[in-house]
Amino acid sequence: MSTTTSSPESAGTCSSSRFGTRSTGGWPSGVWATAAEDAASAFEYWLGVAGTEVSAAYGVGEFAEGAPWVDLFGMVRGVQLDPDSTQIAAVHAYGGRVRAGSRDEIDRMYLVRDADACDEDPHESGPPRVDGARRVAEAVVAEAVERHDDAARRLEVGESVDDDELAGIGRDLLVIAVRDEIYRRLAQRGLGDGDGRRLVWWAVARRRPGRERSVALLLLGAAAYFDGSGVHAWSALSAALDADAGNSLARLLIDSLHAGLSPERLRQVAAAA
Repeated sequence: MSTTTSSPESAGTCSSSRFGTRSTGGWPSGVWATAAEDAASAFEYWLGVAGTEVSAAYGVGEFAEGAPWVDLFGMVRGVQLDPDSTQIAAVHAYGGRVRAGSRDEIDRMYLVRDADACDEDPHESGPPRVDGARRVAEAVVAEAVERHDDAARRLEVGESVDDDELAGIGRDLLVIAVRDEIYRRLAQRGLGDGDGRRLVWWAVARRRPGRERSVALLLLGAAAYFDGSGVHAWSALSAALDADAGNSLARLLIDSLHAGLSPERLRQVAAAA
C-alpha cells in the first residue's frame, strides 16, 4: 500500500488527512475482487484506529493513460485519464495559496529561480555548515531566529525584505542550530494561510544560492509533510537535495516519506527535539 492525493478521476483528496490508499495488485475479479475488497476494509479499520479516516481506496495495475482502475470499496470500475494530471498529482490546493495542475507542474514550482537570483555561493570553498548545536551560543541562535521571524512578520503584512536582509537570513539558515530551532517551531505551529514564514522560505529558495536555497526548500517540504501533503513534500525535498546533496535532514525526511512515516508522528518527533 502507498499514499496518494486523489482518486483516479477526480482532483479531490482521498482522506481527511490528505493521504489515501491505493493497491497495485492489478485488476481484481471474482475471488480476487473479494480479497482486494477485504484487504481495503482491513486497512480502513487499522488506519481508523490510528486516527486516519480513509474515504476511498483504488486498485491499479499501473499508472498509465487508458489503464483500468477499480474502486476497492464499491467495486466500481473505470479508466485512468492522463496520470500526470490526475492520479499522481491532481489539481492540488496547497495551504489555500498555491495551485498546480500536475505533478510536473508541482515539481517545477520548487525549481523556479528569479532572473536576478544570486547563484554564487560565498561559502562554497569553506565548510559546508556550521554545527550550531555545539559551536553557537544560545543567544546567537535566538538572535538569528528573531531576525527570521521579524522578516516573516513584515512579509505577512505586505512589507518587503531587501536582498541584503535575505542574504543574512540565508546565511543564518546554514547554522544547524538555527535551522533546527526554526524546524522545531514549525513542527509546533504549522503554517497557516498567508504565513510569513512560507514567504521567507520561498524568497530564499528563489533568490539565494545552492545551500541556502536547499535549507529553505527543506523547510517548505517539512511544512508540506506536517500538513499531510505528500506530493508537495516529495517535490520540495527532492529540489532541496538537487540544490545541495549534502542536506542530510532533507534526505532523512524524504526517506521517512518513502517509508510511510505519518505526518503526525514526524511532527511529534520534530517538536520534541
